[in-house]
Amino acid sequence: MLLQINMNSKNNDILDLLIKVTEIDNASDLISEFQSIIQSEFSNSRLTIYEIYKSRDNNKNTENIYYGINSLNREKKPIILNNRNEFIKCIKTKKIVKRICSDNNRKTIIHPIFEGGQITYIVSFEAGSTNREDEEFLRKIVKIFNNQLFLINSKNKDFLTGLFNRDAYNRTINIIFSSPSDLNFSSEQRTLILIDIDHFKTINDNYGHLMGDEILVLFSRLLKSSFRQNDLIFRYGGEEFLLILNNDIEQTRQIMERFRSKVESYKFPRVKRVTISAGYVSINPADNPLILVDKADRALYYAKTKGRNRIFSYESLIEDSLIKPVTENYGAIEIWD
Repeated sequence: MLLQINMNSKNNDILDLLIKVTEIDNASDLISEFQSIIQSEFSNSRLTIYEIYKSRDNNKNTENIYYGINSLNREKKPIILNNRNEFIKCIKTKKIVKRICSDNNRKTIIHPIFEGGQITYIVSFEAGSTNREDEEFLRKIVKIFNNQLFLINSKNKDFLTGLFNRDAYNRTINIIFSSPSDLNFSSEQRTLILIDIDHFKTINDNYGHLMGDEILVLFSRLLKSSFRQNDLIFRYGGEEFLLILNNDIEQTRQIMERFRSKVESYKFPRVKRVTISAGYVSINPADNPLILVDKADRALYYAKTKGRNRIFSYESLIEDSLIKPVTENYGAIEIWD
């Protein structure tokens, strides 16, 4: 007996969509593909995807402020979502919100995107008109997008802080060095920074690991709020964090000094004062990517030997003969018979 399957065009579209999106393994490509699908399926429509960040003044009893980063154009400045009633309603109710504009009769549908029970993105879809079938099809597309995004981020994100993890760094640095012409190293300078929270073991010993985790989460929020959206931030391991900035050495020094001061003045719960040490190095396409972290780590180690709460560049320390240069075989494992 032959199996009878009743397939309409929309079901076929969903299956084709599933095949496409499950082949994508990074968030930016997934978001671009999602936009392309929406535009092809809904004419005269507009799609915006906002990555959601929540900010709160730790020293004041104020309400949360929600910021949205345009994931389709990350160069745009974040917008404050508290001024957009439909967005805030979506975030707080965790439900789909619909609105019809009285001026042009266009319909806006706001979909929440979840990760670990929390809303991490909202999808804003605007079109001239939609029927029930269109909206159900859109709901299914968004759900597929949500599921695949969760799988991608589960692989690339640190569970505690929400930052990129070490595996994500390894993939990123390989991409940077495998296609230097695509990233235009000649006109765009980058630096790699290794940050360590000072005396973090003491925090764990004196206040417990739950408080240590809270410090890591709060510190991660400071990182997110202090750097641009196109800067890359990774939790490298434990209390170590790694950044890749689109800046030269001098700009990085100024940026990192401001951030060091910001951390030092921030009032963390119970422990009150936390400081950081950091080492940084310029990313040169002629370098071996495997020793970049070793160079930044050597500058970081020097900062710790000089009393912590300091920032040093690898290049300046080498120039002043304060440390020995890292060589290609630095840290290599030797095997004897």
